[in-house]
Amino acid sequence: MSSLSEGMSTTWLLTMVALVLSTLILPARSQFNTNDLPLTFDQRGPPYFLLNQTSMFNRVVHARIYRNGNYTLQKGGQVVVSIQQVAKSLSMLKPTYVRGLIRLDNNDDLTPDMIRDFITVRQAVLPGSPSCKFDIELEALQFSFGDGKAIKDKLQMIWAAMRSNPGFQIDAIFFDHWNQAFADSPIAMLVATFFIHQDMKIALGGSLENRKSTY
Repeated sequence: MSSLSEGMSTTWLLTMVALVLSTLILPARSQFNTNDLPLTFDQRGPPYFLLNQTSMFNRVVHARIYRNGNYTLQKGGQVVVSIQQVAKSLSMLKPTYVRGLIRLDNNDDLTPDMIRDFITVRQAVLPGSPSCKFDIELEALQFSFGDGKAIKDKLQMIWAAMRSNPGFQIDAIFFDHWNQAFADSPIAMLVATFFIHQDMKIALGGSLENRKSTY
């Protein structure tokens, strides 16, 4: 029982370190408004949090258009719902945060089709919802090993696409299973945190024990 308790305490400590570091090093010049950071400690301190009432979370839409390198709205190789239809439907919802349009696995490239369709959705949504945020999702457990080179390479690929495609602007990288990946490899996840905040200058989000959080 003692070793289990100590292990849980260590995991919480490492997670708190990631949370504090990722918040403190978010540059003031970031594209992401620091007023939108949703987590604060309540009076009991960690691991207890309060979810700030921010406009970013007023109308969250989770809409996946790419996974495993493939357009999701197709059947038998034939497109069932066009990206133009998707874009129009999402724009009508007036979202404040569009989650997970593209999910990249460790062996997925960011293709021209993905970039084009992301831009199509973003350009349709922003006129009616100018402060809407957009992210790209990664599976953290696929990168939770070694010195962080694998995840940094993936992030550099995304960042290069952002710099070479003016309409391809994302506001956050969202990691599924962030807490488990951090427990497996704190170094790799901290490498990701520093690169996202200091180089890409956007926000970092992740799922924590089936709860969604953005840092």
